[in-house]
Amino acid sequence: MIRRRFASDEGMTLIELVVASMLGLLILTIAGGFIINGLRGQHSVSNLTDATNTGQLTATAIQTDIRNASAIKVVPGTNQFVTARVARGGSTSVSWKCVAWFYSATAKEIRFKTSSAAITSPSTEQFKTWSLIADGISPVGGQVFAGDISHLNMTFSVDAGTSDPVVISSSAYSRNPSGEPDICFTP
Repeated sequence: MIRRRFASDEGMTLIELVVASMLGLLILTIAGGFIINGLRGQHSVSNLTDATNTGQLTATAIQTDIRNASAIKVVPGTNQFVTARVARGGSTSVSWKCVAWFYSATAKEIRFKTSSAAITSPSTEQFKTWSLIADGISPVGGQVFAGDISHLNMTFSVDAGTSDPVVISSSAYSRNPSGEPDICFTP
């Protein structure tokens, strides 16, 4: 009785086994392609998000100081230097500080420095000691910074890896421009 039960179980032929393996391989290849494309898309979106965040945080940090500035000075060129006299502090005490930003075309970075005295355009070695705000920055339209004594325009792109760069364009206006000579500016 037991022999009759297993007598019809012949198993799979070699051809059936090869066909089943090929179908399984085809399904795994298709699924693997979807997973790889999904990971590439996620990497691209992550790069764009990082670049957008970097650009927005850079613009916001500079805008905050410019809005609290009594005067702004932009020195145009390939490497750009911006200084401002900025009010810092809380509602009970306010102190005036000199704040400077420098865009290096060579390093593709924006860095800043704060001081109680005038800040001059940094040398290459001094620039490295300034605080980094953003890297992977390139000017859009020739210059990163433009403006006058009461406002600053910023237009730059942030490198996003294999994706197109993210372009940031923003303006900030001083809330209390005084236009008076200032200790923050060197002649």
